[in-house]
Amino acid sequence: MNKPSFEEINEPKFGAEVGISHGNWDEKAKFCTDMAVFNYDFTYHMTKEELKAYKGELPEKLKIPHQFDLSKAERVYTDKDAIKLAELEREA
Repeated sequence: MNKPSFEEINEPKFGAEVGISHGNWDEKAKFCTDMAVFNYDFTYHMTKEELKAYKGELPEKLKIPHQFDLSKAERVYTDKDAIKLAELEREA
């Protein structure tokens, strides 16, 4: 017999006051990697007619940053003399 979840018990009582659903804790979590900040711009709020009539430059689609592969990273060793030499070369 499945026991009702916390949400199923309390949502009818407090749903109108709170209005927030925290999900079903019995389900496996699904992480959102497609965040809204990378999908929406001012054109999202325009109708098809407004988009056709718009003469300005359309925004560029943003690229979602991805974590680089740390297994291929190399450590960089620098010393004060190498830094000083690089600064002198830039000035010359």
